[in-house]
Amino acid sequence: MICFLLLALGACGGQQKTGTPLAAETDTIQVKEPDKEPIILERETGKPVYDMIEGDTVYRYADSGPEFSIPKPYGSEYNTGLEHYIQEAVKDIHIGEGISVVYFVVNKMGLPCHVTLARSAKVFAPDARSYRQMDSIACEVVRNLPYFIPASLNGEPVNHLIGVAVRFK
Repeated sequence: MICFLLLALGACGGQQKTGTPLAAETDTIQVKEPDKEPIILERETGKPVYDMIEGDTVYRYADSGPEFSIPKPYGSEYNTGLEHYIQEAVKDIHIGEGISVVYFVVNKMGLPCHVTLARSAKVFAPDARSYRQMDSIACEVVRNLPYFIPASLNGEPVNHLIGVAVRFK
């Protein structure tokens, strides 16, 4: 019986990260370097800890998230420098009112990539031409963001997923 238990434990010990999101509330992910301890990530129920894009891990949670390189100006009505920067980029565009939500990855070098429209301004905009323009502009603004200080996990830079709302007034 003891031999069977030791054999079962030995078989589970070398578990590697798979390409599918993890399902448990608290998950252990084996780090690539064998001399380091496994990483324990806690997250909200129902949301995966990471995704795979082009064979590379993209985290939703890390020790420290990416930091936008431009701080918000003193007295800005926005919460972060990123939010301020995006709203300043679209403030003179008057094609209607709407909100486009865009997801993107800040890669290990701090550059935005894999820009995806998460929610269209279609919900708010009265006509198809307006919301398509808003969605297109929102994605373009995010694609052209300046660099970030990348997210880190165990002191190493990692890819990190971010979502932003682009408001057109």
